[in-house]
Amino acid sequence: MLERLNRPERLDFLAMKFGCRAVTDFCLENAYSDLHGGFGLMLHTHFPLVYRDLFGEQQDSGMVRVYVLRPAPSLQGSIMANDMFSFELILFGAATRHASACAEALGQLGINGITRNRYKFGVERIERIAPEDISIIWSTEGGWNVRHLTPTSAVELLNRPFTAELWQLQFVSPAAIKSDNNLLRDGLSPLIFFERLLGRAQLLATQQAGGPLLDNETKQCLIDSAKHIRVVRDDTRWIAQTRYSVRQQQRSEFGGLMGNLLLRGQSELLQGWLNLAPWMHVGSKTSFGLGQCKFLSAN
Repeated sequence: MLERLNRPERLDFLAMKFGCRAVTDFCLENAYSDLHGGFGLMLHTHFPLVYRDLFGEQQDSGMVRVYVLRPAPSLQGSIMANDMFSFELILFGAATRHASACAEALGQLGINGITRNRYKFGVERIERIAPEDISIIWSTEGGWNVRHLTPTSAVELLNRPFTAELWQLQFVSPAAIKSDNNLLRDGLSPLIFFERLLGRAQLLATQQAGGPLLDNETKQCLIDSAKHIRVVRDDTRWIAQTRYSVRQQQRSEFGGLMGNLLLRGQSELLQGWLNLAPWMHVGSKTSFGLGQCKFLSAN
């Protein structure tokens, strides 16, 4: 099945974890939105060409963002001065070439402060997070190690086996998944999930030259495979959140499904996508860190 994909290397990614120390006490209203907004502001101010590549034109709301900025759970609560916390930035495809500029922008965000309250922090360490190892990209003691800015191969993950008949889909951050243009607050099916996952892979790949990642026949074959997967137990729940947009001067819904789905069915055709899903995210507002998920064998 992999040989039928058109340039899957366009899904290569670089995942970086930022270890930070708070300078001031703070508690973010919405860590997903506040961190994302601050990152965009710093890129727009200091690296406008990178901002254009990652954010596109503001009026182009349909553009697929080629990055994910996801806060660690600790950022959802109160942070005291001198506390350590973290967040992760994932860049896809050609966007990986902007890794150092993005790191500088996030460092500048700490100096400038998050939100209008100017919650300040210092970046002390940046690590490359790969599926099987962690390596230091930058630290206050050692500076840059550019060898570790190498992207992770999507082909390697797509080739990696994930064979289980009973397996668990876990949503780590709220998943805003739509069906018939409405957000699903319950009853997520494996078919809808994999349709959205494959659709996201398709859109991420086509942000670069090279045509569709999946031809119609290959995509349909994968979708047909998902039709035979059944939900054994649904422990997901809707998490209600809102986001305030400074640009739009209004609040909008920012919730999603969290929890676990226990699934039964053969994963052979879809197994590579199960390995790639935790890095791609799924659903709406993925650039904010929503839709983080992972698969675990339950056999």
